[in-house]
Amino acid sequence: MKTDFKKIIIVGNSGSGKSYLAQKIASVFNLPVIHLDKLFWESESCSEKRPKDIVHQELEEITEQPKWILEGVFGDLANIGISKVDILIFLNLDWSECKKGLMLRGPQNATEENFKELIDWAGLYWDRKTVSSYDGHKKIFNQFNGTKLEFTSRNQVEKWLLRLV
Repeated sequence: MKTDFKKIIIVGNSGSGKSYLAQKIASVFNLPVIHLDKLFWESESCSEKRPKDIVHQELEEITEQPKWILEGVFGDLANIGISKVDILIFLNLDWSECKKGLMLRGPQNATEENFKELIDWAGLYWDRKTVSSYDGHKKIFNQFNGTKLEFTSRNQVEKWLLRLV
């Protein structure tokens, strides 16, 4: 398997460990991490969306750069850079693991109400039929013809990370 990655996309449910994995990979390959949440939301409270055209324009500019990691739940945003990636990673962890990840992370800068909404929204990941759902991420993963990995446990992620260093 190729291991000189310069352009990486990581998708998965909220709490699946996308940010954690991105930071670990970034430290190995010296890559900048772009959190799709920070592009999508106006503030860290995750209550107001940024204008879609501005987000898409910024993401187009980012994906023209020679190296990056995009991580997030937003499948439509991941699709903007999909044709340029060296590897696509799908964190397909079950709800108990994702919920545990969210609870350990806590609300961060979100209000308690917004955090509860996030938990509820993330719990519906397998029921929604959007590009930011299980079905959407699986479709992106299945249609991608390049190097790709699907992890179904944190243990698999950790074993793979150990092989990178």
